[in-house]
Amino acid sequence: AVVTSREYGRYKLSAVCRVIPSHWDENSCTISIPEWTMKVICDDQMNLWIDGKSTTVAGQGVWNKLSTLNIPKSTRSIGVKCKNNGGPYGIMGSIQDADGNVVLVTDSSWSCSNTADEGWEYPDFVEGENWDAASYYRHTEYICDEGPWSEISANRQIIWTAAAADTTVYCRRVLPSVRDQVTEAPPSESNKIFKLVDGDGDTITTEERGLLIYNGGTVCDDGFGDLEAGAVCRELGHSGTASWESGSFYQNLQETIEIKLDNVDCLKKTWSSCTYLESHNCRHSEDVFLTCSDNDETISFAIVDENGDTGSNSGLLLYNGGTVCDDLFNENSAEAICTILGFEPGESEWTSGSLWGIQSDYNIALDNVECEDGSWASCTYSESHNCGHSEDVFLSCS
Repeated sequence: AVVTSREYGRYKLSAVCRVIPSHWDENSCTISIPEWTMKVICDDQMNLWIDGKSTTVAGQGVWNKLSTLNIPKSTRSIGVKCKNNGGPYGIMGSIQDADGNVVLVTDSSWSCSNTADEGWEYPDFVEGENWDAASYYRHTEYICDEGPWSEISANRQIIWTAAAADTTVYCRRVLPSVRDQVTEAPPSESNKIFKLVDGDGDTITTEERGLLIYNGGTVCDDGFGDLEAGAVCRELGHSGTASWESGSFYQNLQETIEIKLDNVDCLKKTWSSCTYLESHNCRHSEDVFLTCSDNDETISFAIVDENGDTGSNSGLLLYNGGTVCDDLFNENSAEAICTILGFEPGESEWTSGSLWGIQSDYNIALDNVECEDGSWASCTYSESHNCGHSEDVFLSCS
């Protein structure tokens, strides 16, 4: 036998060929098509089904052991059962193709239930009312980029049912067809991918509403929200806030253009955190219209002392008159806020806790402040929270 290779689409395939003396029969070659690689972890004990078939994989019984397996490219469904033995819980994973491109991640596109309905692990199972979109859970270990789970796509989420009391959870995902695979956003150059146009199809460069165009086609609003709008605006070179809506405002123009993008889902206001589909199930009435701005958002931070007075460079951090929760807060968050407050970039420090009696006088106004660098433009945050005042941030700016 002779091992050879051939380009097949974008894959280089290996082949084992039978050699007969004085005769080369390339048609006798058996071609091995690359499989997908799945990396998945569960806290605490996991069972796994691929297309309804129970699959045993190393590490499935250990909460901090990453399980890696190859699955066929033709896989239609994945089922994960996770049993929590107490403490933190969650399921996290991703699938990559032979080129390392992410095909799928655990996120809200999965469905979860606390009931193992008959046939739930099969592709053709019809989900009942006890199946809901997976909920995100902030597992304090799994959210770190250290440990065996660092091999999983950074776009993954830790999923569970909406009920923390559920000790055994069943989560499933019917995979898109090969042509409909979820694609991770490319590393920028997206000024060339995205543009906004007016009703005549001319590119808009000013701060006005325009039809969002991706690679010459429109963008469907399925999954689209404020994070996605912010990510696209930043890719277009704008630094400020974004507003968006969908509709047939330029109907004559829209009907002449294909729909090219759907199910855009971003973890942050950065395009590199987004996944999307280049197939769709949409109409032009769902086309996204976007307005980008170069004016920064109105952000009101203050530092107060134990009497609630301002003027100090160190104390309780307030945002629009309320405290800031420490979820996802980091050194970059502290640096970005100190810069907004007018301090020179330098050594900023922060801590959190129930340190002063005045904390209970304030509402909690900000949560999940996560910054990629020391500029506020790199930050994402939430104005809703799941915190107590024991998580209030205290900040010191140099």
